[in-house]
Amino acid sequence: MDAAEKHLDADQAIEKAFEYFDRFFKKTPAKAVLLEGLSYHDVGDEWRVVIGFELIGRNKETRDSTLFGQTTTVPIRETRTFVISSMGGSLKSME
Repeated sequence: MDAAEKHLDADQAIEKAFEYFDRFFKKTPAKAVLLEGLSYHDVGDEWRVVIGFELIGRNKETRDSTLFGQTTTVPIRETRTFVISSMGGSLKSME
């Protein structure tokens, strides 16, 4: 296989990141799993794919000024950055 054929494009990097997310978080009750960001870095020849999600059952209370100080509950949103090698798609790190 030619070296140019091994390089991941943006769509492939995103797909790989979601595969890694599914593998590492399969026992985690997550919802609203969405792509939050994508960037390519020449240094290291890597893709950085940010995936955001909400953990089911994890909420925080907040005061809403439009509701005269009433407390409301909103889900906690978290993100993970998957650093993926452009050459072959291996996971370099998860932050």
